[in-house]
Amino acid sequence: QRVMSRCPKAALITSVWRGCRSDTYCSRRRRIFAADRARSGAWTAHLRGQRRRAAKLAAKAIRLRRLVLGDGQTVALHSPEIALLEAGLWHVLGASRSNAQRPLRRAVALCRRAVHDCPRQTALKRMEAECLLRLRCYRRAFEVFDSLARSTDIDADQDNDKQVAPFRLRHDIDLLRRLVRMKRLDAAQGNRAAAALGAVLVRLEGRDNENKVTYEGGLWWAKLSCFDVATVSLLKEGLYDRLPVLCPYPITSNLKWEERDPLNSDLSWNDLQQVFERNGLVVVDDFFSNEALHELWCYAQEAPCFRSLRPGFLGAFAADGCTHPLICGAAVALEKRLPILLKGHPLARWWLFKYTSVGSNGVGLHADDAAVNVNVWLTPNSACRSGGGLEVFKHVPRSSSSTADFNRVLGGPGAEQRLRAEFALGGVDRISYKQNRACIFVSNRFHASEPFDFPDADSMPRVNLTLLFGDRADAQRTWSGNLRT
Repeated sequence: QRVMSRCPKAALITSVWRGCRSDTYCSRRRRIFAADRARSGAWTAHLRGQRRRAAKLAAKAIRLRRLVLGDGQTVALHSPEIALLEAGLWHVLGASRSNAQRPLRRAVALCRRAVHDCPRQTALKRMEAECLLRLRCYRRAFEVFDSLARSTDIDADQDNDKQVAPFRLRHDIDLLRRLVRMKRLDAAQGNRAAAALGAVLVRLEGRDNENKVTYEGGLWWAKLSCFDVATVSLLKEGLYDRLPVLCPYPITSNLKWEERDPLNSDLSWNDLQQVFERNGLVVVDDFFSNEALHELWCYAQEAPCFRSLRPGFLGAFAADGCTHPLICGAAVALEKRLPILLKGHPLARWWLFKYTSVGSNGVGLHADDAAVNVNVWLTPNSACRSGGGLEVFKHVPRSSSSTADFNRVLGGPGAEQRLRAEFALGGVDRISYKQNRACIFVSNRFHASEPFDFPDADSMPRVNLTLLFGDRADAQRTWSGNLRT
């Protein structure tokens, strides 16, 4: 102050310096806001299949974040959250540029560095695995998904939203007893766990139970955070979501399929490819070899990976531990046998669905965010009394639709029936159920299960394997037939 009072020039310099510092602060704030806005817009455009816009906004967000934060890889070493944001932008940039390798590898490098410092960052592991799939590093992606499934801990804060349902508990009780009979689980521990889950089931089905928080028709499930301490303790004693770690599927069954082709070598795959090019759909009987079909059926009955809840049925996704090498081998073999059909369409997602006794309607009307859908039924024909097939409509979502618009549970049975009747006017392919029958079709088409009757759904449930390849933005390029929107 003494200097400024004696020297007006010094006062002027100080005032200018303060103004510059203020301008720098405001400029940084503006860049942060612009970067976040570009990042949000890039993800929105990516999910809607707007590739040019997604790539442009992702590149802009990366550039602005560099100006504010510096090199993303250096900052990511100290912040998993920033690493996830950076990796997500590189993922969008690579995916929007036809799976360009350089951006995707940059995303993988960011994820690996951050996961090394914070191993429990599940979102980073999932991002790494999805980038590896786009790079066609399938084996490594399966390994990352497997480690993600084994890191589940019921005590972790992020698992407070884990869902519990009566039909899931009945399934897990049956699985525990099966594992005990097969001597893969200690009898005392398995019986004690089954009894604990049975006690939880009694509590959930009590008339005065107040934990029923979500209803879907006559079905419901509740979040883990809604239960009292005693119920959560029983779930822990019942090994709820701990079997993938304590009793994984035998590694000997997995190893022998790492280098084998599980598909039926007697099929004329070139002819099947030509049928698809004409119709946008092809039905393939005897899809898997007999040995591979048997292995997948055993896996569906014995693997502890059916952990995701759907209305009346259970899903085994990659993050749940559905990582059998046979599935990886099937994807690799399909790309070799159907090179034209799957060109530029790497494996994107896969799952097994198992339908309980309360889920006899199957999957409702929807479309999938992919280019090609491969759906295979695994349950023996003797278990099916009626129905169980698939209806594939020649109707697709609008090109600007997001996944949430066409892949969700509809308002009710009445709304779905009206849509089915409307879509059927434009054409529909109906495929009847048969074990080891694959239906390969443009994934952009709306489709739904036929209602079915599998009398012994506990021991012989309807099970299907689904593989999705590529992005929905490429669906029209995959097949040039007439589709309605």
